[in-house]
Amino acid sequence: VTHKVFGMTKSELTHVIAVVVSCALLAVMLFGSVMIALLVRQTKRANKAAAEAEDHAQAKTRFLAMMSHELRTPLNAVIGFAEFMSAPDLDEARRKEYIDGILRITEKNGDQFGIFTSSYEDQEIMANFLRRLAA
Repeated sequence: VTHKVFGMTKSELTHVIAVVVSCALLAVMLFGSVMIALLVRQTKRANKAAAEAEDHAQAKTRFLAMMSHELRTPLNAVIGFAEFMSAPDLDEARRKEYIDGILRITEKNGDQFGIFTSSYEDQEIMANFLRRLAA
């Protein structure tokens, strides 16, 4: 008996359908394999990016801790000196002597510290600041 639409016998039509289904299953399996490979690759990339982000975060934390220390140390010296300069038993002549000593050191060693090298005006601003701080 020949099928009216396809012009094939039932056996031939069954064989064609089996081949088509097999090809479809093969395509699905191939697509699945490709998707799994892509997923594995993307997972590796994500893990690598996460590890790099963690390394960057740790480096940032170390940098900030170091900079905090580097800023706190001289700042504590400035605060301590300001407290010393504001002591009520320190007379004005002695206070001026200390301020002038600090200004001489900064003028003499300004190139080493990278400060007070641009102009006299900068030094005058610092001197006024220290005088106000001491007052």
